[in-house]
Amino acid sequence: MKRIYFLFFVFFFFIQVKSIQNGTVYFDHDQFSFKGGIIDTQNGIAWGIFNDEVEVDGWGKLEIYSSSSSYFSDYHKSYAMGYIEGILTKTRIQQYFNNFFNYNFPNGFDPKLIAFLNENINWMNQKLKENPQTPYWKSVSYVVNQVQGIYDGMSLDHGTNLSFIDIWIMNVEGDVEDIIEVLNITTAHFKDRFSLDHCSGLVKLLEDGSDIYMSQVTWNRWYSMLRFLKYYHYGYTETPTEDVTFSGYPGIIVSLDDWYTLNKQFIITETTMIMNNPALYKYVNTSLLLTTVRTVLCSHLATSAENWATCFAKYSSGTYNNEWIILDYSLWSPGTKVLQPKTIYCLAQVPGTVLYRDISVNLTEDTYVASYNIPRFPEIFDLAGYPELVQQYGSWFDFNEHPRAKIFARDQGKVTDMSTMQHLMRYNGYPNDPLCDDCPGNAISSRKDLIDPNKPPINPYLLASCFGGEDAKIGTYSSIQDYSVYAEMGPTHDQQPVFSWSTAPDVCKGVPHEVIFFIILFPNFIFSQSEFSEILNQKFLLIPPIYNLENWEGENFKVEQNKIDLSTSETILSSIWTKNVF
Repeated sequence: MKRIYFLFFVFFFFIQVKSIQNGTVYFDHDQFSFKGGIIDTQNGIAWGIFNDEVEVDGWGKLEIYSSSSSYFSDYHKSYAMGYIEGILTKTRIQQYFNNFFNYNFPNGFDPKLIAFLNENINWMNQKLKENPQTPYWKSVSYVVNQVQGIYDGMSLDHGTNLSFIDIWIMNVEGDVEDIIEVLNITTAHFKDRFSLDHCSGLVKLLEDGSDIYMSQVTWNRWYSMLRFLKYYHYGYTETPTEDVTFSGYPGIIVSLDDWYTLNKQFIITETTMIMNNPALYKYVNTSLLLTTVRTVLCSHLATSAENWATCFAKYSSGTYNNEWIILDYSLWSPGTKVLQPKTIYCLAQVPGTVLYRDISVNLTEDTYVASYNIPRFPEIFDLAGYPELVQQYGSWFDFNEHPRAKIFARDQGKVTDMSTMQHLMRYNGYPNDPLCDDCPGNAISSRKDLIDPNKPPINPYLLASCFGGEDAKIGTYSSIQDYSVYAEMGPTHDQQPVFSWSTAPDVCKGVPHEVIFFIILFPNFIFSQSEFSEILNQKFLLIPPIYNLENWEGENFKVEQNKIDLSTSETILSSIWTKNVF
């Protein structure tokens, strides 16, 4: 059945959202209950704090914690973490879903897509039944269970017009972009292969060896500019990873950008590759793990960069095909110019093949590693069909000759501190930089909205569209020590005009933007343990966990209590995984 979601274009002065909300989830006698306005670290199974400052600086800040007590099972903890996220951020989840659904699926979800995802969930369920004590498959169940918790949390009180599958599709959006190609679904708006050149990434070893900066700029369709910075504390007893900070979206437990810091040790990011070899889609089926699931799973289980890559390569779905960079700061210390082996890995995936290699020598010798949607591994370059793209469209698809490859090579040596790193990652030198080739899409932070639609494009991947860089994140050796990330939201305006929906070109007309803010130019702050102070260049945000929970007293919100009874379930897994899946 086709569903229609009505869009309400609301501006910041009409909306009233509580700035800070918090609460605790309890689990007793097979029942989950929620109390708002209280952080109970002694008795709760999970608790959370949501600082909704989307209209202030472009980011909602969400912290979710689960208890480290062995009294609660990890399975229950995963559900409780999703449950409280769904409660605290319900309004923003609904807004983001409206944008996502109306832009990508104006005719509704295709039944073939629903069937594929449902069959995949059933396969995961069966694998867990066959391997009930295996940490690997138990961790898989935690991923789906956390999403189920989000849906159930949203459904409290007045309920929601969404279903579990709606929330699940949002979480596996990256995979869906390939699944609709596999299933030959033509009704989805984002079946536009020419807008899938996602993101720019850079790892920079400073010349004096004093730090390693790692950064990523998310490129996306601009309906998605409703953004969160999230901190999850997984108090699991059977997995090594406890703390994850990532940039993301309401109701989604993965980054999708992707950008993660893990356990004061890793930064993980990626850029998406173009799949120009549809013959490889024969390797995609429902008996594999989607990239969304493997990303969370391996982040739970990884103890090294190599270990993360090894884990990620197993059961690869061949969907959401990215080039990943995994940096292990635990093998490096400031002042070191020669990296130890296994400090940094690159992994690339196409359907049927996953390759990963230690690139520590590359970072040592070149002092930088860049990623920009073109595979660095020749084998993946060939398998993904890039030689044919080079033959058809020229050097734009060549790993060394692509405009961003040249810009990174020219400008990475200018990075000496945070300010110069920020400048590079937000850089768009059109029309003055010859390396941009007279196109605002050819930049580290793309602005395809500024492309002249009346001018013949360089190639079909540089068409005018409401698409481009929408943020920048930077991690450093020191920032990872307290799970922080420097982040700026919104299309770049360093060398380009500030983006505004009111003056946006025709390519942005009709794009859903239930994102509240109107002109996307945010003030910038540094956040540290609930104390706000301006960063020197007043450009970026530093987002660690916002509050010291030991001293947190909360605000005087009305206490609410709601319960979900799971006592009638034969197993929680079968109850939760089949619920509202059609």
